[in-house]
Amino acid sequence: MKELSVAVMQPYFFPYAGYFRLMQRCEVLVIFDCVQFTRRSWISRNQFLRHDLTVDWLNMPLKKSQREIQIKDLQFRENSMFEINKFLVGDRLSSGEIDFLFDIHMSPIALLCRQLQWVADKLSFECKLVRSSDFQIDDKFRGEDRVIEIVKLMNATEYVNSSGGIEIYDENNFSKNGIKLKIFSPYTGPNTNILDRIVTENLQSIKSEINDQIKFQIGS
Repeated sequence: MKELSVAVMQPYFFPYAGYFRLMQRCEVLVIFDCVQFTRRSWISRNQFLRHDLTVDWLNMPLKKSQREIQIKDLQFRENSMFEINKFLVGDRLSSGEIDFLFDIHMSPIALLCRQLQWVADKLSFECKLVRSSDFQIDDKFRGEDRVIEIVKLMNATEYVNSSGGIEIYDENNFSKNGIKLKIFSPYTGPNTNILDRIVTENLQSIKSEINDQIKFQIGS
C-alpha cells in the first residue's frame, strides 16, 4: 500500500508560517471543520499591519450564532464586509486579489479554505485540502479518537501535527491503529500572519524558512 501522510487541523485566518509546514510535509490536509467553533480564536481573527506599521485586529464579520455552532456552519453577517482599508495589505495586493481573499459571498469555511490554498499555491506547496465534515464521522468519536478515525478513513499511514499535539496525542494509540504519529518541533520563526509576510517579504525566503523547520520532536 502506498504510504500517505495527512494532517488534521482547524482552519485559521491567515495563520503564521509555521502552520504551513503541514501543507509542505503532507499530501493531504484535512480541514477540521466538524468541531465546535472557538470564539475569539485564530479561526476568525488575526493581527495585521496598519499603514503606520503598528498592528491591529482584523475580524471576520461573522453572524451571531449559538455557542455550540460548528466551524462548518458559520455564516457571515448580511451586508457586512472585511474592514481592510486601514491595513497595509490593501496597498500591496491588487483589488482582484483582495476581492478573492475577502469575498463574503460564500461561507466562512469555504473562504478560509480558499485563503489557505492561495498561500500554499504562492509557496508552491502541493497539498490537497479536504474537509472533515465530508466524512460524516459518527459523533461517538471525540478528541484523539475522532482524529484517528479520520486518518483511518483516509487510508493514511502517517499523521503529522503541529508542536501543540505533544500535549494531546498518544503515540501508542496511533501505533495500535497502524498509524505513525509525527509531531513537529516548536516553530522558531516569526508568528506574524502569513499574508503580511507575503506582501512584504521574498516568497523564496519564507518558503526556505518553512522547509528548514521541518523537524520533529516525535517521529523522524
